[in-house]
Amino acid sequence: MPSNREPLIAALIGCRWVHSHEEDTADEAVYRPDDYSFPPARGRDGFQLRADGTLVLIMPGATDRALSQLGRWQLRDNELLVFADST
Repeated sequence: MPSNREPLIAALIGCRWVHSHEEDTADEAVYRPDDYSFPPARGRDGFQLRADGTLVLIMPGATDRALSQLGRWQLRDNELLVFADST
């Protein structure tokens, strides 16, 4: 039986999602596509899900250049699971 989240996951794949911390609430962190008109901020974290199960975590570095870390993602039991490699 297909998951009701599969269309959502399909929409997430390939896009770079950036943290819009100004919109966060106590219960939710808000991420928007990278072409969103964000207010100025010094560095934003984000992620990209790839169709092959690869995850790219994006975080601001000490020199304001973006750093990335590879990991894996998968959909299991109707929940998105994310695994970041420590290397």
